[in-house]
Amino acid sequence: MRATVEGHTVVLTGEVEFNYQRETARRAVEGIKGVVFVVNEIVLRSRPSAADTEGNIRKALIRNATFDGNRVHVTVSGTTATLTGHVRSYAERMQAATAAWSSRHVTHVDNNIEITL
Repeated sequence: MRATVEGHTVVLTGEVEFNYQRETARRAVEGIKGVVFVVNEIVLRSRPSAADTEGNIRKALIRNATFDGNRVHVTVSGTTATLTGHVRSYAERMQAATAAWSSRHVTHVDNNIEITL
């Protein structure tokens, strides 16, 4: 990973294995005094898609006891997971995305879940 600074903007580049590593790097840098903006260009290492990725994400959503995973629909194309459906809060929406990101075969998540009360 590499960070370059241009004024008060930090640009992060490089390659990591998992999304949480990319997010951890961004959070660490954005908390530094003087940093106004962070451009996170860190990418995930390429990996092959797997036929059971969609099913594994679905199972993870259903195992999550904090929201009804049956209200979220998952489709996977290559290494991109697309989430649709409805949840009751932003926290539930983010938990669904975290479940998708936890798959070793996902390099991008399109979170199109809507929040309905």
